[in-house]
Amino acid sequence: MYPIFGFIAFSVFVGTMWIKPEGEIRSALKACIAVISAVFGGFYLTYYLTNSLLFLLTIKIEWEKTQQFIGYTSLLLYILFSVTGLLSIPIWIWGIVLYTVFIAYVGVALYLQINDARRLLIACLTSFIVITVLVSVFFILQALIINV
Repeated sequence: MYPIFGFIAFSVFVGTMWIKPEGEIRSALKACIAVISAVFGGFYLTYYLTNSLLFLLTIKIEWEKTQQFIGYTSLLLYILFSVTGLLSIPIWIWGIVLYTVFIAYVGVALYLQINDARRLLIACLTSFIVITVLVSVFFILQALIINV
């Protein structure tokens, strides 16, 4: 996941520095710090919450598999973070984030090897956790760091 996080930070830096009209080094570094903190913090917070959810459902999975599952599920959000760093896209594009539910549904069978009736429940709860945590951490840190 670290190369993906680096690519997101690089795209946000380049987009803020050279593509956006108010680009300057100070705003580019602030945006880069905000997005890298958001993706790292959001990833590990999502991992912790998903691991707790699996524990509550009495599912024992290795922590590496859970991290791979979270990375797989949240990849679409990371792509959107990198694209919005480079370009100004309309807000309705964020509607494709709902595709994360299908990605999580496939990932539950692929990474967690769960094929029973709990598969849809785990996929829906995990995708809800991924979307809400990553997007909320991203926008909170954007508001706190950028507007300082």
